[in-house]
Amino acid sequence: MNLAVTMYSFNDWARKGKIDVKGFIEYCGTLEGVEAVDLLSYYWTDEEKERSMVKKWLTDNGLKIAAYAIGSNFAHKGGEKLEKEIKAAKKGIDVAAELGAPCIRIFGGSIERKTDSRSHDPSWGVFGSSLSEDETKEEAVDICIDAVAKLIDYAKEKDVILAVENHGGIPATIAECERFREKIKSPYLQFTLDSGGFLTAGEDPVKAFSILADSAAHVHLRDVKKAPEGSRQPYENCVLGEGIVDFLGCIAKLKEASYDGYYSIECESEKERGDLQENVRKSVEYIRSLGL
Repeated sequence: MNLAVTMYSFNDWARKGKIDVKGFIEYCGTLEGVEAVDLLSYYWTDEEKERSMVKKWLTDNGLKIAAYAIGSNFAHKGGEKLEKEIKAAKKGIDVAAELGAPCIRIFGGSIERKTDSRSHDPSWGVFGSSLSEDETKEEAVDICIDAVAKLIDYAKEKDVILAVENHGGIPATIAECERFREKIKSPYLQFTLDSGGFLTAGEDPVKAFSILADSAAHVHLRDVKKAPEGSRQPYENCVLGEGIVDFLGCIAKLKEASYDGYYSIECESEKERGDLQENVRKSVEYIRSLGL
């Protein structure tokens, strides 16, 4: 299998300046079986300089780029906020094309709930938008779809697939992903399928992968486990293999659909994060131990 690691696995360190893009690439080059990396727009420290060096860093470490990722929220009813998001997404597409990434991970959108904005609701999200609970979930999904549709021609021009992720917010469920592909009938609209994201949204990841595998441009292997009693959410992220995601089942469904893209390790760990390099190494070793 084509194994990759997403830099989001080092989100805590990257935000604190403990690792940069070069250091991340160099570390991944030491991991047996890892062929590629996901890079994210969040982590540039000197974007222009680093972008000009990425291809060399990848070559020097025997790696490729599996995907480029941006944060995006298209849950806006037109106006300046939506135009800003579309402009930022187009810049992300430009960077993905420049770096040679086959796809760009984007989000559809998310809505800040009035009930408890501190709590992550995987079916709505907690990020600010111009929408609220005054819109139904179905209306919000369609608003996001309409915005993403505006990017299709630009993505086609740059030959970069828009890989919408079910990472919480919109889309979160199988039905919402299906609505995206039903309304945007283009090979440039596909998905980043996130195993943990489906589970936390109340879906069976194996079932989700089975239904959506033929529209997968990229895959995030993320594990979760039951959160301790009294936690705000029912699940928490963990090192792969220490949780409850059925990776064998998920990957089998992708193989049945002849998926030949990357499987990117997304090792998010809660609170006591420990050594993130060791967490990622354990996660890579676990996936490789499955003998796939």
